[in-house]
Amino acid sequence: MTAIERLFCCSPHGSAVLPALAQAWDQLNLGPQRWLKPDSTIQDLAPGTERLLLLSDGAELVDWAEAVAAWRLPTLLLIPAGERLRAEAALHYALLLQQQVPVLGLLQVGEPWHPAD
Repeated sequence: MTAIERLFCCSPHGSAVLPALAQAWDQLNLGPQRWLKPDSTIQDLAPGTERLLLLSDGAELVDWAEAVAAWRLPTLLLIPAGERLRAEAALHYALLLQQQVPVLGLLQVGEPWHPAD
C-alpha cells in the first residue's frame, strides 16, 4: 500500500464545505495545505511542501480539471447538502471522470445519504 503524498479537494461553487475540511486537517496536523484561488496558476499545482490542495469557492473546477488530471492528483469531491448543489456535484464528478482525474471518492457533507442521487 502506498501513501498519498498530496490530495486535491473540490466542491461545487458556493457550497462552503471546504473550510471545515481545512480546519479539521489543521487540527489533525496532517501537513501544510494551500488554497487555489481564481488568480492561482497551473504552476501552483507543482509539488511543494503542501499535502492538501483546496479549490477555493471563487475558483471553478472547469478551469482546473485538465491541470489536475495532468498532475495525476488524487481528488476528493465533497458533496454538500441541498438538491441544487448535489446536481452540481454530479456535474463535477462527470467532469473529473472525463478528464481522467483519479477520484478517490465522494464525501457527502450533511443530510442523509441517498444512493440514487
